Amino acid sequence: VTGSNYSSSVHDRSRFSQDRATPLFIAAQNGHSLVLKLLLAAGANPDASRNDGATPLWIAAQMGHDHVVKILLHNGALVDAVRCDGATALFKAAHKGHSAVVHELLKFRPNLGKLANGETALHAAVMFGHLPIVKQLVAAGSDYTIPNQDGYTPLQIARQQKFASVHQYLKEREQQSHTGGGTPKRTVPSNQNKSSKGAGPASVAITG
Repeated sequence: VTGSNYSSSVHDRSRFSQDRATPLFIAAQNGHSLVLKLLLAAGANPDASRNDGATPLWIAAQMGHDHVVKILLHNGALVDAVRCDGATALFKAAHKGHSAVVHELLKFRPNLGKLANGETALHAAVMFGHLPIVKQLVAAGSDYTIPNQDGYTPLQIARQQKFASVHQYLKEREQQSHTGGGTPKRTVPSNQNKSSKGAGPASVAITG
């Protein structure tokens, strides 16, 4: 985009699509870091959300664009912005198995406690057997004893889902904590709002 077209585009930087996705959101979704930087420099709001509450950071986390996540965070994006279903960027990255994204998000001390959807990011990582992310979250202070909305702890979910390596790791952490050798748990806020959807550990409602 050059000349007068660039000037016009700058003025349109916050214009919404039908689902209220801004140009910044679309750039984040597609991993276009150069376009993202141009829009941010022109004053685009890093937290402008889509109809469902998803922000550019949230969609970048879902898509696994760690470079975009890093740019947004360093430009003031809210690390704990929540989509309408209660999921944060960390929760979605943990769900999708994007370890590099989780690494960037953890630098900004996101909420590791229970979210409005009744789950933690650790529950999401365990549910889909993402051992590297389980280790990242536990090392960051995630409480592996917190039950989800259905009363299941990460250890119980790992056993139910038959993820042997995840189950073994969490079992070892639990045993170490009983002997004083476990990772100290970081105190985090816990959102007590429960999801209206009831699901067993093998069918936790994670959408999108």
